Amino acid sequence: MKLKYLLSVFLLIATLNATQDSINVNSNMLNQERFSGKVLEVLKVPGFKYLRVETGSKKIWVGIMDVPNPFKVAKGDNVSFNVSTVMRNYKSSLLDREFKEVIFASKIDLI
Repeated sequence: MKLKYLLSVFLLIATLNATQDSINVNSNMLNQERFSGKVLEVLKVPGFKYLRVETGSKKIWVGIMDVPNPFKVAKGDNVSFNVSTVMRNYKSSLLDREFKEVIFASKIDLI
């Protein structure tokens, strides 16, 4: 039983360290207040959406929770968002897909 808890703590520490490394690498993005761009693709899973957004100079994936207040967004919409967290090599088990980098936003607005 103690081994189970010890392994859980090690996994949690490793996850937090990996997240912190991703944030440090992308700290310049976190320092900017808002990003905006055109939605190129929308992937939906229960409770979550992933948006491929063209921000002018680059195309990025943005993840956003879709609960408890679902929002409508479609290909071609213009959106703006704040960066909450940046994750590299993020594996979505629901999509069975690995993203090289995903920016997680706390809120996305249609503009």
